Amino acid sequence: MIKYDIGGGILNRKVYLSIAYVVCLVLLFSNLPFALVFEDKLLIFIFSLISELIALVIFFHLIKKENIKHDFISKFNKKYLLFIPFLIICFSNFFVVLYQNSKMIPYDNYENLLYNIILCIPNVIIEELLFRYLICYEFNKHTSKIKSIIYSSLIFASIHLLNISSISSIPFVLVQVIYTFGLGLVLSLIYLKSNNNIIYPIILHLLFNIFNDIIVVNLFNFEWNLSFFVINGVVTIFSLIYSLFIYKVGDRDAS
Repeated sequence: MIKYDIGGGILNRKVYLSIAYVVCLVLLFSNLPFALVFEDKLLIFIFSLISELIALVIFFHLIKKENIKHDFISKFNKKYLLFIPFLIICFSNFFVVLYQNSKMIPYDNYENLLYNIILCIPNVIIEELLFRYLICYEFNKHTSKIKSIIYSSLIFASIHLLNISSISSIPFVLVQVIYTFGLGLVLSLIYLKSNNNIIYPIILHLLFNIFNDIIVVNLFNFEWNLSFFVINGVVTIFSLIYSLFIYKVGDRDAS
């Protein structure tokens, strides 16, 4: 059997192919381009929601078939309250809005806003199941925590390169890749430090997507200027420093 050395551990070819198979198939079903087929936003929403739910069904079927499933939830420990300061990540763009004194955009399409928030829920669950529950967990079985956190976050960020649709979109996607890598580091750290409890990264990821992306982007007119990068940079530095603290706490604090 072919095996891959991932630095301190071995991931055999069968497991590697099984994980790649699950990830590719689930991502395919959860990202079907219905906007290219339908113009009606309600139809796009309905079919997108159905496809994401189908993707979840496929995920659970495949992990059972490939025999790579494990526990989703661990017993709550009060030391997990140390994760609360990470919530600042979910509101960094609100700080930008406040600093820039940005005005609310005249907006009357609240149905579309609701559609995006609803679709965000299964989408986040799918991503956390793939990149934390599946990939990060499997890496952690074969290498150190820090390496599994970095590897899974790199894969998580790299997947977002698929969002490139034109030359003009490249700068925006590259920024997205950078911040999703940072977000992935935090989410993977929380996942491993909570004894592989998938609920906590799902909650943080969901809040991040809803507040820092959907709500701010749709309701406020803010600029990607120096203040945007400085404020988000400060939040990122704080998060990384605090992540080092959480990482150093020790496995006994997540048991």
